[in-house]
Amino acid sequence: MHRFASAIALCATVLAAPADAQTLDAAFAERFGALALDCVHREYPNKIAHVLSSDADARPPRDSRLGSLENRIESLEKRADETNSRLESLEEGVTEMIHRQTESEMRVATELISVANLLREKIDDHHRVVEHERRIAVLEAKVG
Repeated sequence: MHRFASAIALCATVLAAPADAQTLDAAFAERFGALALDCVHREYPNKIAHVLSSDADARPPRDSRLGSLENRIESLEKRADETNSRLESLEEGVTEMIHRQTESEMRVATELISVANLLREKIDDHHRVVEHERRIAVLEAKVG
């Protein structure tokens, strides 16, 4: 702030001096240029009526927007994590159901094969009984 005030005072001195005294020597010009260039890259103070020495004195609007967006992003990341957790749980449940269904289908297929084998045996037995009855009828006809 002191350098800025010095630069203003120097400008006022140069402008108030008589026209013939307004010649600049090299040292004076160098000092004047250094004062002007000293403030080029300094963000604060940015207004004479409101002197701020750092971001901590007043949060710039960019920070409030960024903070809001960061909060929103954190919220969305949390929701995404919760959703991913639920999906993983559902995947485990679906995998377990598929495993159980496969086991059940295997049991049903095994039982079906057993029933088919029993039915085949019954049909074979039925054919034998019919053949024996036919032979008995033929023998009874010969004896009878």
